[in-house]
Amino acid sequence: GETIAPMPLIHLAKKSMLDMYLPLRNATDPFERETARNMTLGPHHQQLMLNYCFGRDDLDILLCPYGVANGLVNHAPTPQQVNAKLRWSSQHTTRPEWLTMSPLDWSSSSSVGLALDLVATRDLAAGEEVLMDYGTAWELAWNKHVEEFTPLLDSQHYMTEYDWDDHIAVLETNPDHEIQVPVLGEKRHTTLATIDDIECRNVFREWWGLSSPGSDGDAKTTWPCKILSRYLLSDKEGNSRVVYDVEIVERFAHQNDDEEVEEEEIQPICEEAFEEVLLGVPGGIFKFLDEPYSRDHAQPWAFRHSMQLPDALVPPAWTTPRNNTPPSRTNTSSSATDNGVVNSCSKDSNL
Repeated sequence: GETIAPMPLIHLAKKSMLDMYLPLRNATDPFERETARNMTLGPHHQQLMLNYCFGRDDLDILLCPYGVANGLVNHAPTPQQVNAKLRWSSQHTTRPEWLTMSPLDWSSSSSVGLALDLVATRDLAAGEEVLMDYGTAWELAWNKHVEEFTPLLDSQHYMTEYDWDDHIAVLETNPDHEIQVPVLGEKRHTTLATIDDIECRNVFREWWGLSSPGSDGDAKTTWPCKILSRYLLSDKEGNSRVVYDVEIVERFAHQNDDEEVEEEEIQPICEEAFEEVLLGVPGGIFKFLDEPYSRDHAQPWAFRHSMQLPDALVPPAWTTPRNNTPPSRTNTSSSATDNGVVNSCSKDSNL
């Protein structure tokens, strides 16, 4: 068959490189309380990337394709619907000798060297979805997950930031809807449980004439804001829509410079500066931000399983037992660092 797309591969020496661990809550350092992980309890889950890698139960290595549209090829529900398959790419593989060596001899390399080709098994019609076989192990794991899955309590109220973007259009002509964007002092609805912040889009400031070319505000796409009020506004034709009065603010954090405060007790201080008030703006101004890792695919019950590298593509050298282990490329520290200071100013006062 003809090549649909090349699949250059990032290799991971061990599946455990995608393991995730719970936070280390008893850390004394404020930064470590946000970043350190408890390695003693074992893995909490695996990273979502596992779902997009090829692996096998009899191999510890993972092969993760990258490139245009490679993450969009789904599993065929039935064998009859399969219209694409994998083969090793002679054109894009730069280290073909790895196919004749044990992964223990090359998996610690920091450069890529292998590639697959996704090839058509028959002629494809224009607009036809490309489907491949993820393998028996993947399908059994998926069917087991579906069979055993139980929806969480109150999951019917769950709304992501994208759901809220769509819901805003509903609220524009429905002032009596039970699920509203909360103004200051108003009790928030259950659907906002996983929304961390509500900000205001800078483009509305520009439409109101409040951003000037070259100003600091032009570098921002959203601003922290407070929702002061919600009301109906009628146009000249008598049509009414819900609008809002919002206060744009600037939030910033700095460290406590008090010399008498012990180092482990230092916490970022959040301050807020008034910018301006916008009157009668539509709900489209709001940008909803999910709490980190609150989306369903980030939960410990979310499905995780690699796609199966077909039997025919497994080089014999890869399954030969070896006693030695390769140098590890993983970070053995229990603290995951992220450049910058932990910022405690991300919460919206509306929530």
